[in-house]
Amino acid sequence: MFPAMHVLYDQKVYSLVDGRHFHMFPGLSWNGKLNGVDSESYFASEFGKLIHSATHEDGAIRIWTMDATFTGNAVRKLLTALHRAFQELPALPPRASVFLLAVIDAARADRKAEDDKIPLHSPCGTLYLLPPAEYSPAGDLRDRQPVRFVRNNRDDLFELTVEYVVVTTIPTEDRYELIGAVAKKDTLGVGPNHQVGRLTVEFENGYSPSGIGG
Repeated sequence: MFPAMHVLYDQKVYSLVDGRHFHMFPGLSWNGKLNGVDSESYFASEFGKLIHSATHEDGAIRIWTMDATFTGNAVRKLLTALHRAFQELPALPPRASVFLLAVIDAARADRKAEDDKIPLHSPCGTLYLLPPAEYSPAGDLRDRQPVRFVRNNRDDLFELTVEYVVVTTIPTEDRYELIGAVAKKDTLGVGPNHQVGRLTVEFENGYSPSGIGG
């Protein structure tokens, strides 16, 4: 998400990086709660506010979102939470579209065909993913080729396009030791693990998080 924001800023699309559009959500697979609120409920509430504030006067809204996964489960949970967010809106935007970028960790993806999984063809081989809950693709899944998805019962609240991008490996919260952090899934948060990470960010002024103890 951060590289995407930098690209927008470099292209001088300042209206999209002014703090009103981007949101970093806790993992929807985390089973903890934040002040008594579970991750899906928190997502639906927060995302509903973004939808309401970003909808144009003509009722149009375009949403770009992303998540990382290796089984497809994160995408399932994200779309379930998105659909709930739209369902709970006081008024549905008449022209809403969602583009989901699903980043697949090939190092951990399933390579065995199963009846309940759909194949994704990529340079890393054919990977098998859980399909988004209640959704079906309108075509074959191929690396870096957007495909339209539709609700199985046809109660689409928004147009949905998904693009799967396969990479060799992803430093997710499961590899928190890279940055000296720990995922606090019980409170939907993150925190330091009091160890210097194996990734170091150096700023233009010569400082780094490990150098200043941050």
